[in-house]
Amino acid sequence: MLAFLVSPSLLGTTHASAGVVYAEVVSVVDGDTIKVRVDGKTETVRLIGIDTPETKKPGTPIQCWGVEATKAATKLLKGATVTLTTDKVAGNRDRWGRLLRYVSVKGRDVGQVLLQGGHARSYAYKNQKYSKRSLYEKVEHVSKRESRGLWGSC
Repeated sequence: MLAFLVSPSLLGTTHASAGVVYAEVVSVVDGDTIKVRVDGKTETVRLIGIDTPETKKPGTPIQCWGVEATKAATKLLKGATVTLTTDKVAGNRDRWGRLLRYVSVKGRDVGQVLLQGGHARSYAYKNQKYSKRSLYEKVEHVSKRESRGLWGSC
């Protein structure tokens, strides 16, 4: 709930005990990857626990519902101040050097919102556990059952 109350002077502020950092979204790469500015530096962030259909992966055609997933993420995140939260189990960075974080905007968990709309699948790299895995899988199950987004179109 704090992300929308954060003044620009707090961007980059870290709450180490909670593993939380406030950042400004610079751009949305696709449905599960964003670029943020934190402490004057631009970082690429991969949202923990979700995967959206590809739109920018080299050598891969645009996948069904990829454009819609990117549009949904853009609508939520473009120009927003977000809260980035670490997950000790997921680790700090992925094999491509992207930060691994849960992203919230105006108190809303972006991964959960994308799953609810059928814009993403729950995802665990190499079957890795992460703190929101059970929740994300339950949300995905409801979206599948109700044929939302990619579940009704692809």
